[in-house]
Amino acid sequence: MRSRRPKKRLTNRTPRRERHEAERTAEEERAMSGDEGGSFFRRPGVLGSTIVLGAAIVLTLLTVLRFRGRESAPIDEAHAQPQHEIYQVRWDRLPKIDDFELTERAGTPWRTADVQGKVWVVSFFFSRCPSVCKRQNEAIRGLQSRLKDRDVTFVSITCDPAYDSPAILSAYANKYEADPERWKFLTGPIDRIKEIGTGNFHISVGPETHATSLMVIDRWGRYRDRIDWEQTKELDRLFEVVDTCLAESSPPGEIEVETRVPYTDGGDPAELEHGATHAEPARTVITPQAVAELIGDSWKSKEWTDRFDLVDRHGRLFRSESMAGKVWVTSFFFTRCPSICKRMNERVASLHQSLAGKGIEFVSITSDSAHDVPVKLDAYARGLGLADDDDTWKFLVGEPLQTRRVASEFFTAFADGEAHDEHLILMDKWGRVRGKYRFDDDAAIVELRLAIDRLSAETEPPDLTPPPPPSPDDEGDESPDGTETDGSDDGESGAGETTAGDDGRDSADRASASESDGNGANR
Repeated sequence: MRSRRPKKRLTNRTPRRERHEAERTAEEERAMSGDEGGSFFRRPGVLGSTIVLGAAIVLTLLTVLRFRGRESAPIDEAHAQPQHEIYQVRWDRLPKIDDFELTERAGTPWRTADVQGKVWVVSFFFSRCPSVCKRQNEAIRGLQSRLKDRDVTFVSITCDPAYDSPAILSAYANKYEADPERWKFLTGPIDRIKEIGTGNFHISVGPETHATSLMVIDRWGRYRDRIDWEQTKELDRLFEVVDTCLAESSPPGEIEVETRVPYTDGGDPAELEHGATHAEPARTVITPQAVAELIGDSWKSKEWTDRFDLVDRHGRLFRSESMAGKVWVTSFFFTRCPSICKRMNERVASLHQSLAGKGIEFVSITSDSAHDVPVKLDAYARGLGLADDDDTWKFLVGEPLQTRRVASEFFTAFADGEAHDEHLILMDKWGRVRGKYRFDDDAAIVELRLAIDRLSAETEPPDLTPPPPPSPDDEGDESPDGTETDGSDDGESGAGETTAGDDGRDSADRASASESDGNGANR
């Protein structure tokens, strides 16, 4: 019986050679299509994981860059961490410390007269503070040691006098090896301590609440500088400030000094008695909040801005009513503007110089209220060559919304942050807009000068009511000489307001153009 051969099993396998050729062909096709080795990212979840990993790396790098160099631990809510810039300020404009008296840890009175003629460093703290005050006083202990060869007195004032009695302060001072001759710990009524904090050092002080600055007072009782002790570079700067103060043998007078002090005095009362134009010393502020406090809230309830109050570069309140009887020119700008504002203010400076002695005044209002506080405006004005006591060119700041309203409602212009009108706005003796002139158009400036002469000669307010539009029945009427008229009259457009330097565009065209750079707006 013949045996059967088993049937060959049928499979779908490709012979080895053909399989290799197929794989090689597929690889060549991938290479031609630019997909080399792309299969890895096509695996489930690989692409998403890669994106997440990349994002995590980027965030980590940003966090490291942001916090690199910060050596201090977070400050709790009871302590206000100061953030200040360094300014160039005349020494005689630095605030002078008012005399005060408190009780020292030994139970004896301590007076500012005790440090007359000396350099002293003031701080606020409270003994039950669990963290920041400890680090602050550790820093002062280090300063006491490093400055042992210098005649410097440290004065630490508690803001928790209900607990910090002289006995408590004495025990607390011993923990930091405080030299009783060189490091004073003071207590007293909380209301008096609050007054000292706000009145002398312009910081908020309350029960267990205080700023974390070290405040340097020079030999003549001027609030010289404000140091953020938690930063190593700032502590190094403290040594420089102290050495500078110790080296001075006479008051620096009008010499400019570097400082982080947030306020400056507008002048010495003794000087004001000898011909100064202001009855009270002004105070220049560094914060927009302080500007808002000076201005008040009355403008917010007005339906329309027909008058306004702003703050000038010396920290004085400017009232628009003070310009009554004067011809004046207004413009808008901001100090950080890199180009257009510089050219505009160069033009204003030229006009200011050429019109000196003619009774014409200039008013420049910043559109960047959040940045251009009075101390910055003062530095900017001095950079333009304006004398410190020259009030014929005023630099003003207000609150952001208030500035927008003043620009729109009072001057029929616009100002918002780093965008503002580029016209010089001519105002008459009765506070009315009489013309707008492009600062960069020479022909417009010639017209501005002529208009200034006309307005200066006015003794009574002219009627600026625009003529009524012609009725349809008047169109095509003949004039007495037999010629046809179109019903229009020559003269100033609108309610006595002219705009020069806009190439004949009407107000709608100007409003449209003002939305783009270089055509009536600066962004």
